[in-house]
Amino acid sequence: MDYKVSVQRVAESEGANLKAFASVIFEGSFKVTGIKVYQGKNGPFVAMPNYNTHEVDRDNRPVYEDLCHPVTRGFREDLNGNILQCYQDNQEDHQVYERTCSYGEEGLSVTANITPYTKEGRDIQGRGRIVLNNCFAVKNVVVHGSEKGNWVSMPSVRNRSDFQDVCYPITKDFRMEMNSKVLGALEDAIGKDMDAPARAAEERPVAHNPKRQEHKRGR
Repeated sequence: MDYKVSVQRVAESEGANLKAFASVIFEGSFKVTGIKVYQGKNGPFVAMPNYNTHEVDRDNRPVYEDLCHPVTRGFREDLNGNILQCYQDNQEDHQVYERTCSYGEEGLSVTANITPYTKEGRDIQGRGRIVLNNCFAVKNVVVHGSEKGNWVSMPSVRNRSDFQDVCYPITKDFRMEMNSKVLGALEDAIGKDMDAPARAAEERPVAHNPKRQEHKRGR
């Protein structure tokens, strides 16, 4: 899989840990934005785009979860390493620096895992995640229902007064392939839910109560 990393440094500001913004395009077909490079105690590190879960931890601090992230250690090291190398090579503020990389098998494949959404009063039919090449996951993928049929939305974050997609297809062909996999995964999940009662009935053990025989007592 070929992918291109783009990194843009931000202007140095005293006390600011944010050092750069980054994006990744997989096989020229799927883009991930909102990646950030921060300066930590042990050096710069990469943070994937995340969202506030509106929950708090034991110390009453807000809990954030990644919207997308590598799912294998090998790809995490490869992706983060290339982003940081691109950041180190780029010494000009506000200038975009790019780096072309490759990892694993050629091409771009997508799998989907979607769970039906059963709450009433919403147009949401299902939600779940997709995985690219079995190494990069995108969460908060939602299937909406409408009069014209189901359609797929990608994870987004609020940008001032509007919402902006964080991860999304950038070619028509891959959008069609991804949507087909997502909608197909939802149909499969709904089918399994409908078959579940029948399967449960088939698997339920049948009580064996042999008819009690009555023995006549001799006179």
